Amino acid sequence: MHWELQIIQEGQQVASFAGQTPLGQSHTETKHYSDQPRVDCNQPALELSRTITITPDNLNPTKQAVTFTLETRETLAPSHTSAAFDCPALAVPRVVNASHPAFVVPLDNWADWQILPRNPVLIYRLRARLNHS
Repeated sequence: MHWELQIIQEGQQVASFAGQTPLGQSHTETKHYSDQPRVDCNQPALELSRTITITPDNLNPTKQAVTFTLETRETLAPSHTSAAFDCPALAVPRVVNASHPAFVVPLDNWADWQILPRNPVLIYRLRARLNHS
């Protein structure tokens, strides 16, 4: 199964993953990145990461869809700011863990899973295609 995963944060694509994974097998991948504070904040960059585990579990030919298990661990930059300096009040990353045991994705179409509704809005957008022999 060929799949593509886009990470959408506040309406912008911030990362992507792609792979070919047989049905019933898992793929785990971690990407590291840093968040640079404003120049006048006098704080070090935060080292952040995003880990996904994706498993195409079941192909339903009648519905032309694939059921996936998705697990994620995100470390996000803090969203709170100090009113006096407009700098992060605490330079401590926020950790978000999420799991979807039965995410149904129509073949050749994008399907969205909202991880966070705000601060920041975080959406995982997944598409699946059959491997061509």
